[in-house]
Amino acid sequence: MRKILTVDTPRILLGLLFLVGAIEGFTFIFTGNHLIHPPTSPAGEAFELALQQSGFVWPLMKTLHLVGALCLLSNRAPAFGLAILLPAITVIALFHFVLNPGGIPMAVAMLVLTGLLLVAYRDRYRPLFGRGTAGRFAQHASTPAPTRPGCPAGKDPAMTTDRRRAKQGGPASEPLPFERIALLLQGGGALGAFQAGVYDGLAQAGIEPDWVAGISIGAINAAIIAGNPPGERVAKLRSFWDGVTGRAWWEAGGHRNPLLPRGDVARTLMNQASAGMALATGAKGFFAPRVPSPWLAPAGTEAATSYYDTAPLRGTLESLIDFDRINAGDMRLSVGAVNVRSGNFVYFDTETHTIGPEHIMASGALPPGFPAVEIDGEHYWDGGIVSNTPLDWVLDSEPQRDTLAFQVDLWSARGEIPRNITEVSTRQKEIQYSSRTRASTNRFKRIQRMRCALSSLLDKLPDALKDSPEARLLAPAASHKTFNLIHLIYRSQSYEGDSKDYEFSKLSMEDHWKAGYTDTVRTLRHPEALTPPKDLGGVVTFDLHTQGRD
Repeated sequence: MRKILTVDTPRILLGLLFLVGAIEGFTFIFTGNHLIHPPTSPAGEAFELALQQSGFVWPLMKTLHLVGALCLLSNRAPAFGLAILLPAITVIALFHFVLNPGGIPMAVAMLVLTGLLLVAYRDRYRPLFGRGTAGRFAQHASTPAPTRPGCPAGKDPAMTTDRRRAKQGGPASEPLPFERIALLLQGGGALGAFQAGVYDGLAQAGIEPDWVAGISIGAINAAIIAGNPPGERVAKLRSFWDGVTGRAWWEAGGHRNPLLPRGDVARTLMNQASAGMALATGAKGFFAPRVPSPWLAPAGTEAATSYYDTAPLRGTLESLIDFDRINAGDMRLSVGAVNVRSGNFVYFDTETHTIGPEHIMASGALPPGFPAVEIDGEHYWDGGIVSNTPLDWVLDSEPQRDTLAFQVDLWSARGEIPRNITEVSTRQKEIQYSSRTRASTNRFKRIQRMRCALSSLLDKLPDALKDSPEARLLAPAASHKTFNLIHLIYRSQSYEGDSKDYEFSKLSMEDHWKAGYTDTVRTLRHPEALTPPKDLGGVVTFDLHTQGRD
């Protein structure tokens, strides 16, 4: 009985109040007529009129009222519904107390109902005002994990165990039998946190690349890795991704927030809202919308060639990356871009260039969102326009070396048949930006097999033939070098749509980071992935999702 009086009845009454208000508001929006309009003071009517004529504010208010009312009336996430309505309740109460004294009794009743519900749902709100999650990886967990002896409070025990295995019993406990370790990072915007998670997993296993190559967001991640000492790379990657992603009010507390709506439908709506916010307001420290629009800027100016200004990115790169360290050559860095005038694909490489922030920005200058970047009198766009993966650049480099390459793809070439127009757009992006990685790998395997066979054949020639013109001509093409190509491919969730590459919410960033880290840890449990091939082909590939055992 007490629950009916203090929880159920206030929930239903408050829900009905806002449902009626939402219906009345939408009736006015579509017909211009009021369905219900209680007596209001002249000052109150003037305030209402200003709201109704303010453009998007009135429809947004009524939409939030409707969502909150439905949450309360259906008793599905009622605490979340009340949280949505709290700003409106505050505004309505102030409206009546200040501008419309005749509505004070209704305002008091509404505040009483709200107070009863706040008390009833206080346990659900408490995590929002607590200390927060402890530990760097606690924020990645999708559900709260209990602690156990030896596991720091707030840490994910399974993830702590994974790291211990990678450090103590993993394949990297001894030097790897390769002359080169390469990390290849594809472009993919907001999905790039997956690559940061991959590097985190490699670093925890003691595997440090000596060559990082990237395109677009992959170029940014690669530059952060190459431009910092090993012990600071993960922290700098975390600083970048924490900086460019934002947590909307409905994401407060992250996955541990008991008010966070669950399920694919709710997550789809939240992701779409976050993507819309990025389109409207940009991403802090990355890009900002141009005001006025490029359509109003004078032709021939940079402002007329893109919807967003990437000047904030330069400051971010300069604060996180030591470009002197990059150009010192301790780790090779390659970033791909496209010459706007010639259409030629270009790699800015520490072997041939002095790398600065402009080279990294050029690799990520995807039109028409971002402007071309001028370097030495030429203008460059995002390399993903031509090829979104640096795989060929690394594999075709000379001289060949025994290579362990981690190819980190943000777009999967494999997928399902689309069922609606949104899925069509998503699938089109996946196919386009996967850049035929699998086809490039298969082509390289065929060529390397022939090079290994040629090398074996030349070794078997009698001395008289080894010095023949034909043998000398073929010798440079012969190779006994081996290649391990490890594919780490982000697999999209069912709630992610065609906006996933510009959906810069902190919630999604944490999920992407965790996915990259977890896939790396699981991959390193397979010793065959890090064992050089013994057959004549000289190339072995490994994909956790097709060859993994766990």
